[in-house]
Order: sequence, then structure tokens, then C-alpha cells
Amino acid sequence: MANRLKPIFMAMVLTALWTATAYASSRTFDATGTEEATPTPGGPDFRGDKRVEALYSQGVSATNAGDFKAALDCFDKADKMQPNNPDILNMLAHSQRRVGVGDDVMLDLAMENYWKALKIKPDFPEAREYMGETYLLVLLEQIEKLKSYGDKGKDQLDKLTQAILDAAENLKASQGDKLSSKDP
Repeated sequence: MANRLKPIFMAMVLTALWTATAYASSRTFDATGTEEATPTPGGPDFRGDKRVEALYSQGVSATNAGDFKAALDCFDKADKMQPNNPDILNMLAHSQRRVGVGDDVMLDLAMENYWKALKIKPDFPEAREYMGETYLLVLLEQIEKLKSYGDKGKDQLDKLTQAILDAAENLKASQGDKLSSKDP
């Protein structure tokens, strides 16, 4: 069993390295090393609504403090006041993802809101990054569920493992030298 999980771990490491390389310049961290929310370059457009702007700012502050439930509340209120704002939808989904670990319904809501944001604003790197991180989270949860099935889930776990390895190889091939020097 451990030998089957080693390739999964390697694929996840490769994916994490690529993500870190591709987005390191767009991410900020506080003095403790905690990731801060990535604002939209140029700032979000709240159409002059100071209440929505205040809720968004409170949500970002809560996110940066690691209080994702409070952030979720702020972004949810802002979304109700200004629906279809891609910046609000992105941060709402980010909060849903962070609160929703292990909660399929919350993760589904997060994915729905990332897609809404991207339909409105297709060129939105932050939303694509966060959505990709959500897919990875869901992937890890599916692996754990398949492992919990024992022999009944072995074939599907093996197929999923192979799919991850194939994806990691494709990612490695498409990134060339960017990953080769960091290959574990």
C-alpha cells in the first residue's frame, strides 16, 4: 500500500512545485509566513458602494487572520448586496473552500462560485489558482475515501493513482526545466 501512495505523493509534490513557481510572485505572506489573500491587481470594482467595499475589506482581513468563517460571512453579505461581482465571488469561494474541508456541499458551492467568477471575468488568475487548489483538495478527499473502502476500492484507487501520475508527467513535460531541478 505504501508503495502505491509514493507516486501519488510525488505527483502532488510536482503539482505543488509548479503552482508555487507559477504564482509565487503574485502571493504575499505576513511576518509569520501566513498567506495573505491575493487582491485583484488594480483593485476590485464595487461600483461606488462603500458598504460592499467595507464588507469585502473586512472579509480580506478575516481571511488574512485565518478566520475563514468570519470571512465567509462578510463575502456572503457582500455577494447578496452586489451579486455577480467576480472579485466577491472569488473570495466567497475561497472562504467556502477553506471552511468546507470535508464538506462536499460547501466545496460544491465553492466550485460553483469560482465558475461564476470566471464566466464574468475569464482572465482571472487568482480565481483559476484557487479553483485548482480546490480540485486538489477534492482529489485528496477522494483518495482517502477510496482507501477507506479497502479491497473494494483498490482497483479504482490504482486507476486514480495512474491518472495522477500521468497528469504529473504531462505537467512535468510541459514545464520543462522549471520542474526538473526541483524533482524530488
